[in-house]
Amino acid sequence: MKEIGQRAIQEPPKWAKIVVSTYIALFWILPICMVPLFNILPYVHSYPLSVRFLASAMGSAGIMSIMLALSPVNHLSALPTSGKAKAFLGLLMFTFLAAALCANVFGAAVKLLPGDAYQTTAQVLDASYRGVRYKSVSLELRDVPTGKIRYLELSKLLFDYRSIKPGDILRLGGKQNMVGVYIDAVSYSGGPALGSN
Repeated sequence: MKEIGQRAIQEPPKWAKIVVSTYIALFWILPICMVPLFNILPYVHSYPLSVRFLASAMGSAGIMSIMLALSPVNHLSALPTSGKAKAFLGLLMFTFLAAALCANVFGAAVKLLPGDAYQTTAQVLDASYRGVRYKSVSLELRDVPTGKIRYLELSKLLFDYRSIKPGDILRLGGKQNMVGVYIDAVSYSGGPALGSN
């Protein structure tokens, strides 16, 4: 216990510190640190970025709630209006990055954990090139065997892709386990592999 003024403040429990630290390290810091090496890992998402952003926002809200509830002093209330705005924008930025770059966390988990070989054929519904000189291409795919919509971003640092456009049929190969699907081979159906760097 620590005395602050006339109030006795309970030290935050260790589990809370572990939860907050682990979340921040895994979803806010690690994905950003991986960008210079890989940009984005080829993890297959089941949901679009908008849905992932909502999930990330709930995670950020939960973490902030724990931090504010366990903090002995409400530092946020002491900030001026401009400081609160900057804090909110910073939180919003990390929330978006966690949604946009979560493939780096889940993709690494798929690679490191045991799994099975994965292969499928998918039709490209949409292809959005991003970054200077097209550093990545974000794909919306329809899985041919199941008809399900999937989302995949390929980094120029990992794949030597040239032009992928809607209507193309791609063969995808990689690894699958309980975390999801990681793609390490892409080729046009009936054509040569796009190659990986």
